[in-house]
Amino acid sequence: EIILFIAKHNLDIQLIIMSATLDPETYKKYQESRGRNMPIIEIPGRTFPIEKYYNWAAGAVDKTISLAKEWKHTLHLVSWKSRIDEVILELQKELWHGYEIMPLHAELSKEDQFKAVILPEDPNIIRVIVATNVAEESITIPYLNAVVDEWLHKVWRVNHEWNPELRIEPITLANTNQRAWRVWRTQPGEYHRHNDTPIEDLHDYPEAAIENSRLEREILLFAKSWKDLYSIVSRGRKNGKEAFLHEVDLNLLQIWYDRLTSMWALDDFWNISPLWEDILSIGLEPAHAR
Repeated sequence: EIILFIAKHNLDIQLIIMSATLDPETYKKYQESRGRNMPIIEIPGRTFPIEKYYNWAAGAVDKTISLAKEWKHTLHLVSWKSRIDEVILELQKELWHGYEIMPLHAELSKEDQFKAVILPEDPNIIRVIVATNVAEESITIPYLNAVVDEWLHKVWRVNHEWNPELRIEPITLANTNQRAWRVWRTQPGEYHRHNDTPIEDLHDYPEAAIENSRLEREILLFAKSWKDLYSIVSRGRKNGKEAFLHEVDLNLLQIWYDRLTSMWALDDFWNISPLWEDILSIGLEPAHAR
């Protein structure tokens, strides 16, 4: 979102790399509203067939065990890290000799994450990887034969008391395709969905990060450049043009400003303090730096 905002004011930026789960029509309309002609060119590339199966939530771990015993390297996708530990304990009851069970999540070191990408040296070992959506977004594992997907992820929401909280919700159709594509790179594969949510109830595309993420860091980055993110958004909305590709909730934005003010990161005029400029420069997230 921030890069797109900069690109709107800087014609020197000609190429923007985007997520595969971004709705291309939304981006096209955003650019055309600024007078730019943006044709959509689809390049499907080479793919291998994927057999897709849609099942009830119960039985996800059993399906992973069954696939592993069929001699298939399997990726089991879960909502967050604590669920990884639960699934691994269940798998270890059935899969021991001849199987390697690995966790994969963003808190692991890059070296430990990379271990999952490399095919086991012993050809008699079948690997099962239990992962969060880091395996959907950041890492490609080329040797996979099957994906078991619990169809859930965690998102930031604001509760009835206007406090931010993490919630577990179903993924979107675009995420479903992205996760199924984990196994189409080098060979045919299988995708097994395990969730009770009807597929017709899913959204087509995920919400943008700017719509549901904690925005304290972005607010401070703008403040460091003597810019007020709240005013940029509200001014654009009054003029009938959203400043960013996706609509930002001004009430939610106000909550982040209030929190930063209470942390002495911003003064009453929303200027960043010298201390927090230093904190920002060393890469700490405001929620952790507090």
